[in-house]
Amino acid sequence: MSCHLIAKATLIFCSDTTSLLQTHFTHASEASDPDTLHPFQPVLGQIYQAFASLVQAVCTPYTTFPAEIATVCAAAWPLYISPILNDWQAANDRGEEYEIPLGAPGRLASMWRGKIAEAARVLYPRNKAAEEWARENEPSVPLSLDNPTANRFPTTSSIGKEEKPYADLPRMARFLLIASYLCSYNPTRADVQIISKLSEDRNQKLRGGRYRKAKVGMVTKVAVML
Repeated sequence: MSCHLIAKATLIFCSDTTSLLQTHFTHASEASDPDTLHPFQPVLGQIYQAFASLVQAVCTPYTTFPAEIATVCAAAWPLYISPILNDWQAANDRGEEYEIPLGAPGRLASMWRGKIAEAARVLYPRNKAAEEWARENEPSVPLSLDNPTANRFPTTSSIGKEEKPYADLPRMARFLLIASYLCSYNPTRADVQIISKLSEDRNQKLRGGRYRKAKVGMVTKVAVML
């Protein structure tokens, strides 16, 4: 497949995912009470679109399935938009009209990018439910765009992180560890056959393809060493 076709297919896939996420937002907005302040206010649609693009970019190393990305969006969006909702509610309490700051999307992205990456690592392998992750990461003090210095995010040590001895290993190292564990159950005979075959192929290449029959007892010695 040419690079042009790959790029075109990727573009179509991203477009479909964005459309799906935007449809979820529209349905949630229509189902919400218009008289209450909620994360799916129609005026927040453009910020949600930028949020969905950010989630797609963060989730790409882990998954590209729209349903998986939608799960991360469902868990992270109420927290992501909470600073604006908190400032909006504070303005209502003062009897003032609230206007969304012009730089709000960029400020929210820089504020939550790390947490979205954490959500992708936890929610994609289904280590936790979306509701559980959102509950554990809910700030103890309401977040605000008007007063960013007062923002406090929960750390991994303050949310009751379970003790997992291999939790900090890189993703590829985990695969290698699992593969090593599974290979430990291979019969000794299978290991001997693999090693002998590799040794024969190497000897043939070193001797110009000339086949040299293994000496009697060679396989037995390898088995004893294993």
